[in-house]
Amino acid sequence: MGVIDLDAGATTQMLPEVRAAVTALLEGGLLGNPSSDHLLGATAANLLSAARANVARLVDADFEQVVFTSGATEAINLGVQGVVRRNRSSVPNIVATRTEHSAVLNVLRYLERCRVVDVTWVEVDGYGSVTAQDIEAMLSPETAMVCVIHGNNEIGTINPVDEIGHVIKQEAPHAVYLVDAVQTSGYGLISMRECKADLVVVSAHKMHGPPGVGALCIRDRHRVAPLLLGGGQEFGARPGTENLLGIVGFGKAAELAVRDRVARTGFVTDLRDMFWHQLLSEFEECKLNGHPSDRLPGNLSITVSGLEAHLLQRSLRDKVAFTRSSACQSTSGLASHVLLAIGLSSLEANSTFRICLSETNSKDDVIAAATTVGQQLKTLRGRR
Repeated sequence: MGVIDLDAGATTQMLPEVRAAVTALLEGGLLGNPSSDHLLGATAANLLSAARANVARLVDADFEQVVFTSGATEAINLGVQGVVRRNRSSVPNIVATRTEHSAVLNVLRYLERCRVVDVTWVEVDGYGSVTAQDIEAMLSPETAMVCVIHGNNEIGTINPVDEIGHVIKQEAPHAVYLVDAVQTSGYGLISMRECKADLVVVSAHKMHGPPGVGALCIRDRHRVAPLLLGGGQEFGARPGTENLLGIVGFGKAAELAVRDRVARTGFVTDLRDMFWHQLLSEFEECKLNGHPSDRLPGNLSITVSGLEAHLLQRSLRDKVAFTRSSACQSTSGLASHVLLAIGLSSLEANSTFRICLSETNSKDDVIAAATTVGQQLKTLRGRR
């Protein structure tokens, strides 16, 4: 048996239909530039448009609101820095939760250090949740932007972005509302219209598409200044020749996510619960982090007090693939800011590991992996 992949929060495996779509394009021979004014260019432009329509349908956005990027990190930087550059106030205020992804967290911290923005950090509860009332309490006439993560990549908690959006539009209609939907879009859990978002971030490789491609869905492009200067690609918001291979794969992944959203969500939720119950049957001393029900279908953040999670990960690296926090932070050696924000100590944070399941996992693999992890926890505790 090979390594069982339980790290879908870091990246998902491409589905066969996605690989087929990319392979067909590679094997098709001549590949044009979507901006070229000839038949090859028109063919490429049609492929680009089809993919854009699929991504728009996935997040309930308009076709022309989808701007393709190299991934979610670029999309976040375009959204945040683009709004700051466009904003004319001297030091605009940005409201953001303490549990944002590091791509949001670090760009805000950088802008704060440069005294370009003033950031108001919203505390979360013990589940990592924020409410519309929490956000409302932090809004002011100076608030130019609000950033809220939809489904937390580390602890799985899903925030009520629809309710938050309605409050923002009532109390601070001038503020740009950015929703990080990287972890939720693959399950069809985000609607740009319903949540009143001005900016929505999505990523292909978190929903069984290829790595290196994402999108920023922009309600009003006049409110976001481009970060790069060049041609007029992507409606002028993101110049540079588009990654057509990646975008075609992204479009197919989005199409499948829309088609299979109900079945996918149910199947992965069942896998998650199956893993958790099997793990507890092997080793009871596990604590679940994040909200018990309002959470991502495949996410389990697990703390085993007194056990260094890196020892568990290292001992099973050739059997089960999982991570201690997010992939972006796993090599930093620092305690997760998300785990600290929900009240864990540094010691508890370092005793935490993350399991993320997807539709490419099987029930047999999940039972086998949970049994293996549970038995190894016993071994590390000296019980075997």
